[in-house]
Amino acid sequence: HPNIDYAYFMKGLSSYTRDRDALIRFTDTDLSNRDISGAKTSFAELTEFSTRFPDSQYLPYAKQRSVFLRNMIAKSELAAADYYLTINAYVGAIRRANYVIENIPNSSENYRALKILEESYDALGYQDLLEDVKVVININYPDKESQQAIRSRWSWNFLSSARPNSSD
Repeated sequence: HPNIDYAYFMKGLSSYTRDRDALIRFTDTDLSNRDISGAKTSFAELTEFSTRFPDSQYLPYAKQRSVFLRNMIAKSELAAADYYLTINAYVGAIRRANYVIENIPNSSENYRALKILEESYDALGYQDLLEDVKVVININYPDKESQQAIRSRWSWNFLSSARPNSSD
């Protein structure tokens, strides 16, 4: 059929739509903290579309959507890694950050993954790995401050960090 590429393209788009409900559209909700199974399915289907139909008129939009989905998947993995850091589960954080670096190499979240590795290796006392990560950060991200303070993370437990000091 002459329009089979459109069918594959729509299959990829229909697996995941960003504007699933009105609340998400009108609030600035970070979708990477939600269930992303549809995003993973959509990414796989759009990748298949791009491979099967490299000359399709829909290819530029499919590539653009794939980049968005890839970055969302990486953000979701790192949201879990951030949670692991808050509960001092450094091995879990390392696994999530390594997953992003190894399996989602061109995402916008690679620097953040390296910073999570840096923080985790420092907390665990792995000096050799910490130095290696610092070298990678300095080589790949020379403009960003590699020794920046640990960033604050938003959490549902935001009140726990707002407790007054016992000396007050």
